[in-house]
Amino acid sequence: MNQSTPIHLLRMPDVTKRMGVSKATIYNMINEGTFPPPVKLGERTSVFPEHEVAKLQTAIIAGASNEEVKQIVISIQETRKFGH
Repeated sequence: MNQSTPIHLLRMPDVTKRMGVSKATIYNMINEGTFPPPVKLGERTSVFPEHEVAKLQTAIIAGASNEEVKQIVISIQETRKFGH
């Protein structure tokens, strides 16, 4: 039997606090392709997987360029879509 690690989900206030930026900045980053879009759980519920936010934080702290961050976001979206 496969045991998987639970995925922790963050709401927007948690993301803004962790990233140190406003909600508007997060949405601007999403529009620029430098932050993954939220996962919709329902009509009014959107969340961000914690491991994705952590991956971006690590890249930004390491000095990744905007283009490198965009590639990470593309990778995150592909992983969501295809599961690998």
